[in-house]
Amino acid sequence: MIKAEWSENLRFFSLFMEINKAYMSKCYGQMTHLGIHPGQIPFLMLLSERGEMSQKDIAGELHVKPPTVNVMVQRMEKAGFVSRRQDEDNEDPPYGEGAADEGKGDFLCGRERPSCAPGLQ
Repeated sequence: MIKAEWSENLRFFSLFMEINKAYMSKCYGQMTHLGIHPGQIPFLMLLSERGEMSQKDIAGELHVKPPTVNVMVQRMEKAGFVSRRQDEDNEDPPYGEGAADEGKGDFLCGRERPSCAPGLQ
């Protein structure tokens, strides 16, 4: 009996892993199409939840070093996913996603959202 349950659980786990792999493959393809690297998703999600943040705060929340955030911000800014606003009182400018003045909207700046992530639509 235990061996049969274990075998059934193993088949279920194997099927689950196949579905997960297919899902991630589709999402990765769509992220690549949008110009997003999977490592940038936590950054975008953080800005989506919190709004404008400084690079220092982003580094602290993502548990990475500030130079890592700097490179990520530069790439995301160049791709149009985030915008920079210099605060006169602060040398570390906050970043917010989207560029409202360019009409790019909210999450992912109005670019086509991946259909494999319906919760983001």
